[in-house]
Amino acid sequence: MEHSNFLQILGKIQEAITQLNNLENELQELHFLQHLIDTIPSPVFYKDPRGIYRGCNKAFEECMGVPKNQIIGKSYSDLVPAEVAEVNTRMDKILLNNPGVQSYDGVLPFADGTLHDVIYNKATVHGVSNKLLGLVGVTVDITKRKKAEEALIISEEKFRNIFSQSPIGIILIDNNGILMDANQASLNIFGVTKNDDLVGFKIFEDLNIPE
Repeated sequence: MEHSNFLQILGKIQEAITQLNNLENELQELHFLQHLIDTIPSPVFYKDPRGIYRGCNKAFEECMGVPKNQIIGKSYSDLVPAEVAEVNTRMDKILLNNPGVQSYDGVLPFADGTLHDVIYNKATVHGVSNKLLGLVGVTVDITKRKKAEEALIISEEKFRNIFSQSPIGIILIDNNGILMDANQASLNIFGVTKNDDLVGFKIFEDLNIPE
């Protein structure tokens, strides 16, 4: 074998080794990134520009109730009821047509049949020369917060009904002695017709009330 041919073959072998090393490094980076998103407790996913899933984390697998290999290559409409998929598919198209970030409230059906209130946080992903590669999303479950807010509203409504309808005069005063609220019975006691005649005053200083 001629010396020049040997050098060419050697060069190609070295080039192939370099490519293999680069590929191995890239695979290690991908493995690290996958491990990283798997530690996130919220469902994480990424899709290509056609809305097809190309990856997700374990939390997304759990809420969908299927392994990753049954998610990748499918669209959202393949995994959830049509009425839920329609909203998210429409929002995906809006984001992909107007690259950037997107956040909105919605629902996510879990594998156990329950519907969870969630916030969808999505952003487009770009590659070389700003080429659109798809989008990545994180779903934050706010079901417990929603229930707490609803319970608080109900509690406030109950308090307001008791407060306003009580035959006993009830007033609310802050730490500085300023009257914050008064019910109808209190207005009758003080001889005023509207709440504004009491609210904002120091009840034992500003108001003309007999001892």
